Amino acid sequence: KQRQYCQPVSHSKDSGGTATTMASSSTTEEMDEEDESEDDEDESEDIEEEEEEEEVIVACIVGSMVESQRLSPETTRLLIREPMLYTRLFYIMTLGTVTEFRHYRLATMLVDRVAGMVARDQQCGALYLHVITFNDAAIRFYEKLGFSRVTEIKDYYKIDGETHNCYLYAKYFNGNKGQRDLYYHATKSIVSAWQRLFVSSP
Repeated sequence: KQRQYCQPVSHSKDSGGTATTMASSSTTEEMDEEDESEDDEDESEDIEEEEEEEEVIVACIVGSMVESQRLSPETTRLLIREPMLYTRLFYIMTLGTVTEFRHYRLATMLVDRVAGMVARDQQCGALYLHVITFNDAAIRFYEKLGFSRVTEIKDYYKIDGETHNCYLYAKYFNGNKGQRDLYYHATKSIVSAWQRLFVSSP
C-alpha cells in the first residue's frame, strides 16, 4: 500500500482595514462590559473567517512512499544495492510553486521536509524522481539539493503526441549507496580535479 503526502505552503493575504476594525470595536461609552466583550468576540470571528477565506496554496509537493518490491527489477537495481535492508523509497510525483513566489525558497523547504522524513525512516533508502531531459532549471535545482543523476530513460514522457526521454534522479539515505551513471562519475572527477587545482592551491 502506498502512502501519499502533500505538504502545502499557505500564504495569507494582508486584509486591509483589519487593525482599524479591531481598534474601533467600542466607541459608545454607554455599552456595558458584557456587550462589549460579545462584540469583540464576534468581530474577531469575522476577521478570522475573512483571513481564512483569503488563504491560498503557493507551493506544494506531492509524493508517495513506495515499497521496493513494487518497483521493476531494473529500477530496484539502480536505486537500492540491498533490497532486503531498504524495503521502501519515497517518490516525488510533482513539485510546484506559484510564479510570484518562486524566489522564497519554498520548493527547497518542501523537499527538505520530505528529506528529513526519509532520513528518519531507516528502511527508506532513497528519495527519487523523474525529470524531462530539457528541463534545465529543474535539473540544476535537484542537483543543488544533492540529487544524483542515476540514468536516462528513453521515451518516458509523451507530450502532444511526441515522446521525450527523462533522467532518473535520486538522493540516497540511511547508508544506501545506490547506483550512479557515467555522468555522475565524470562530473565528480572533474569537480574533484578543479578543487585540487584551484580551490586547494595557495
